[in-house]
Formats: sequence, C-alpha cells, structure tokens
Amino acid sequence: MLHDLPAERLPSELWTRQRAAADCVLNAFAMGSERQQVIMPCGTGKTHLAVHIAHEITSDSRTLTVMPTLDLLNQTARVWHTSGRPGHFFGLCSDKQTSEPVLKGLLTMTNDPAWLAAVLRGLDGPVSVFATYASLPKLVEAHQRHLLPRWDIAVVDFTNRRWGVCDVRVEWSAGAG
Repeated sequence: MLHDLPAERLPSELWTRQRAAADCVLNAFAMGSERQQVIMPCGTGKTHLAVHIAHEITSDSRTLTVMPTLDLLNQTARVWHTSGRPGHFFGLCSDKQTSEPVLKGLLTMTNDPAWLAAVLRGLDGPVSVFATYASLPKLVEAHQRHLLPRWDIAVVDFTNRRWGVCDVRVEWSAGAG
C-alpha cells in the first residue's frame, strides 16, 4: 500500500489478490490517474472489490455504479450493503422495488430523474446509486436538466457473454460527473 488516500476501510475483508488489486487502483488514483480498469474472471469478487475501492477513496463518496441488467443491479446493491457500505442506496431503473429481501426499505428504486436529483442534492454522507445501461438517458437528464450533483467515483460493469465465454471488465473513474 503506497497510496495517500483516506484509508477508512469497510468491516468486510478483501482476499489477498483483491487487496492487491484495490491497492493498485488506489495508487493509480493517488498518482493522478482519472480512470482505472480491472479485468477479473467471473466469480472472483469484482463487486466486493468495487465497494472497497469506492469506500476507501472517500467514505462519504457519491458513487454511481452502472451495469447491464436489473438482476445485476439488485445483486450489486446487496453486495455493497452486506459488505458494510453505509449511507443511502438508490436504484435508477424500471423496477419499482428491489428483488433482494435484505434491501427492502434500504434500496429506493426510481425512474424519475427530477426526483433523484432533488433527493441527492439534499443528502450528506455516503450515497450509492445503481443504474442499468437502459437508464443512462435518465441519468443524463438528471444531470443536464435537474442539477444532479457530480459523482466522486463511477464504477462501470461491462459484461459481454458470447459463445459461452464470460468477459467482464470493471472500470473506475475518480471525480466522474
């Protein structure tokens, strides 16, 4: 660990290889990089790694996480919550409620960009927003028309399944917005 970033850590633990990957990403950000990419096989804990990086950049961060499917949105929010990420959780998507029982009453779902922007403008502390690719136009509208605050970090989950191969990339961008 060489990075000089706030090091408040979550109560959940990273595996050794995840900690090494987190330190590489955090070091790159500390050295001025604005974007990082981590490529890991399916099932190796990319989501768990992402929540740790977002929290270690700043524990009070406004974090956007974008993924391709509603199932992955719910799964990702569950992992962030069970990893110990505090604060407010929102889903920007077509679902009216979460499919994860552990998130009932914690993950507020909306497809209204004006409402999301108004609520986020009034919140302090950690804020985690999870959105599907299909909701990106609503996110753009929230920024352009409703003054949605900028993100401290954006995590983009690229999943490409073809011919039985799972290719997953996760990208982080510090100071996104």
